[in-house]
Amino acid sequence: MKKLLKMMLVMGFVALTVSGCNIFVYDEDKDDGGDGGDSDSCNETIFLSLLSPADSATDQDTSVVLSWSGNAASYEVWFGCLSNNLIKMEDDYISTSYTVPRYLFNDCTYYWKVVAKKSGCDDETSEIWSFTTKGATTTTNDTYTNSIGIEMVRVEAGSFQMGSEDGYDDEKPVHSVTISQDYYIGKYEVTQAQWRAVMGTSPSNWTGDNLPVECVSWNDIQEFITKLNEMEGTDKYRLPTEAQWEFAARGGNQSQGYIYSGSNTVGDVAWNHDNSSEGTKQVGTKDSNELGLHDMSGNVREWCNDWYGAYSSGAVTDPSGADSGSYRVLRGGAWDFAPFCRVAYREKTHYPIHYYNSSGFRLASLL
Repeated sequence: MKKLLKMMLVMGFVALTVSGCNIFVYDEDKDDGGDGGDSDSCNETIFLSLLSPADSATDQDTSVVLSWSGNAASYEVWFGCLSNNLIKMEDDYISTSYTVPRYLFNDCTYYWKVVAKKSGCDDETSEIWSFTTKGATTTTNDTYTNSIGIEMVRVEAGSFQMGSEDGYDDEKPVHSVTISQDYYIGKYEVTQAQWRAVMGTSPSNWTGDNLPVECVSWNDIQEFITKLNEMEGTDKYRLPTEAQWEFAARGGNQSQGYIYSGSNTVGDVAWNHDNSSEGTKQVGTKDSNELGLHDMSGNVREWCNDWYGAYSSGAVTDPSGADSGSYRVLRGGAWDFAPFCRVAYREKTHYPIHYYNSSGFRLASLL
């Protein structure tokens, strides 16, 4: 330690201790240049101070903003799950806060540091700070929230009348459908932030963390589901069947028989052509239906798992659509046309490779 201080004094630095932190202050009287007039010399203190999360903090959200204070011109940001193998996330970064671009795993410890950079000065590197995310998926009998923040709502098994005699031909005949097992379905449409947490980037036409992801094809969603299942070590996530989607949209066993999901007035529950300014809106900002589900009418159309096919003329249990076909089913209508927001309306002519700025999805999962 004495040798280190001696070297620092020779180099023109004075070591101070303030609130337990070592700060190295440049002493220009000892500058090798003599008169301190060199424009490239470092003639002020470079400082770094942690703001949040606190070092060694626990129970942190899996969506994290790192912040610090400093007076440098720019910073490098390093982050990772191994303290001795951090990854440079940013170089020449001018802000003093950084949003980690992906949702993190639950119950894991992460490490990070910043490097302050200023012309004429040596880089100043912070300590390696750490934090631990909160525990794994929280679950109750009726709801759970998964590792990337998707809230899932339990739908109890039951029977309902699927279709409409007042709609288009492919909504007929109205027929009895039994859902034999409870399942979970997303409280909201999958958002852009949740998509990025799994896929890294969002393809959406409109940009916003809490806007529904769109411009995703049925095939894209299968890749998302595969990766999410791998992340959580499960195989429970999938798209809802068309019957599961309509049962949930109608309010399940609590259904009041509304035309739209939660109301007979489309504007109460759906972002549509009349109120959307022709674009998507933040999920959950319209009234929910009887099960507490939002946006099952309007905002974006939602892909279902099924191949499109004609309805059965008789009662069925756990239908899963046609055995094969050309088109996958979309449900719920979107921001662009109010009549399509009816719970019985079906959209076909959509190949699984197609994507639209009016189409997204919500997850379903097994118990």
